[in-house]
Amino acid sequence: IEAAENGNNIISKCDNKGEITFDAKNENDAAYLNGVAGILGVHTGTYSSSAYKACTITISECNNWNVIKKAKDGNNNLYVGGIVAALYGPEKSATHVANIENCVNNTAASVLNNSTNYGGWFTYTGGIVGYHLVSGVMKDCKNYATVTNTALTSSSSWDAIRVGGIGGSVAFTSMENCSNYGEVADQSNSNSGIVGGVVGRVQGAGLTMTNCDNEGNVIGKFNNSTKRTLLAVGGVVGVSSPSLSMNQCDNKGDVFQYNTQTQTLEMVGGLIAYPAAKTDITECSSNASITSARSTYEYVGAFIGRNLNTGNTITSSKVCGSFNGTTLTESNYTTYCFGTSSENKTITGLSFGTAN
Repeated sequence: IEAAENGNNIISKCDNKGEITFDAKNENDAAYLNGVAGILGVHTGTYSSSAYKACTITISECNNWNVIKKAKDGNNNLYVGGIVAALYGPEKSATHVANIENCVNNTAASVLNNSTNYGGWFTYTGGIVGYHLVSGVMKDCKNYATVTNTALTSSSSWDAIRVGGIGGSVAFTSMENCSNYGEVADQSNSNSGIVGGVVGRVQGAGLTMTNCDNEGNVIGKFNNSTKRTLLAVGGVVGVSSPSLSMNQCDNKGDVFQYNTQTQTLEMVGGLIAYPAAKTDITECSSNASITSARSTYEYVGAFIGRNLNTGNTITSSKVCGSFNGTTLTESNYTTYCFGTSSENKTITGLSFGTAN
């Protein structure tokens, strides 16, 4: 509907029913391409006199019904989203606000980042938004489509993948009543892969998630036998850093990790793979099958993979399902809640059972 925007605007009640593909022929073709999406490519704000001008953009009641795809080469940060590719500008500014409300990426759609021959960059892929890094609200959004990243890098330097059913990477905002029903997968060969049923990476302080759920399978099937250094696969969130508050968030989607490299830092969790900074979890649940191809489970857990921060809190939350073929019960669930090497294994506030 719109390629780029940088000022005040309301985009409302717009539908995309056509396939949208950016098919670069070489690395330089995509050197400055930022985003591919069904409704809005990118919103950057306006930078003037060493500061961003105040602005608000709201995308509401919009739908995507077809394939959104970035294909072939690219040599820049790449953003792919069913509704919006990227919203960025000043981090956590009260005067620069981007809201996404009541938007749906429908079953007939799919979101695919199939970049090849890219090097040393990040790719962000989300069912609703690839990258949301400014203040604002995301609420009442739903994704029913498959969200997949199969990007192949030609570089041996740092590169990273962020994939989420709702958002690839999200920060400085609040998420309310957002749900994912589609399969979410990273099948790339990057150094670092982070996948979440709702959000791949929480990037930046202050994100609050309320009543955000996942029912789609979440898969890390990484196409790399030599250089994968970090992977995280979470039912609702992959990695949070800095702070995160989760309230009444539930996962019912199965979580799979197929990587077998012993040198890889692997984190897999039914609710969240790796809360790397202060995280408060209240009335949340995971009822899922957790499967890892690794023979050891240092940071693989039915609820949290690696519970690092001793200040993290869990209140009135539930866990059940299965862990690598073992059905969780009232008598054994405490064994499988967190990875065996998690720094914080406090079970207080977490009990066996289904969603509250």
